[in-house]
Amino acid sequence: MTDPVRRPAFRFTANDSLQYHFFADNRLFSIRMAYRGGHWTHAAWIYDGSAREIAKSPNLWVQSDSPYLDIQSDIAEVRDEDGEIVVIVHAASSEDSFEARVRPLNTLTWMDTLSESNEEVLHLPDLTGTLKFRGKTYDTKGYCKHVMWHTGPRYTGYRFLHGFVDDGELAIWSADAVFAYQKYDYFKMAKPDGTIIAADYEQSSHKQNTVYARIGERAIKVDFEELGMWELPIVNSSSDMVIMQRYGNIRYTEGSVVKTGFALTEYGFGKYSDIKL
Repeated sequence: MTDPVRRPAFRFTANDSLQYHFFADNRLFSIRMAYRGGHWTHAAWIYDGSAREIAKSPNLWVQSDSPYLDIQSDIAEVRDEDGEIVVIVHAASSEDSFEARVRPLNTLTWMDTLSESNEEVLHLPDLTGTLKFRGKTYDTKGYCKHVMWHTGPRYTGYRFLHGFVDDGELAIWSADAVFAYQKYDYFKMAKPDGTIIAADYEQSSHKQNTVYARIGERAIKVDFEELGMWELPIVNSSSDMVIMQRYGNIRYTEGSVVKTGFALTEYGFGKYSDIKL
């Protein structure tokens, strides 16, 4: 019998998208993995005063025989060790390698936009633990998202933001997207006690550097200031799209209350697969 608290083994579907990012000591550490039915790519980048890609591979990652998450590739390792998620990136320059050890405070799942019968979207919005980088260990906050589509959309476009305010105590994450012809949007906040607060249905939206949300009488605005940017093209015989991530500062405004913090945004646009319209 497997432990329901631990992350299960990675099981490949026709379209998989897995990402982790971590904030530590005014730095960002990110790894993005994409599998598109016969084509796969994954890469990592960091921001530590400037943005730079530290590892990239066209090779597929492999799940071990473990019943729990345990994948490895030529540039990365991601595994569950007794409920602790370990993410290791082996950078092209060894001094840029990093290792994060985190545990989720909240685990959320819901149906993907194109399905009516599964819960294939995983969000871990407030990962908490430590991160090793260049011989030092830092406290870290982070995020994981895993999306599995059994049938992916032909075209997609989305904007996403995840970050923390209140000295890392309040996690914020939001998306505004179109997958095929399906609209998809949300704005959520996770408090330290595990409480999840969500925007009213259809009451959140994104601009290039601003997120808006309404929760009852509460009107919220989150402004993003870019500090660094990175791109991951996904181009093959069936796909032509780009994933772009940015790291920066955020300013949370709700009435007269103003809070500051840090965040990652991700934008993805383009042709996703050869699925018929």
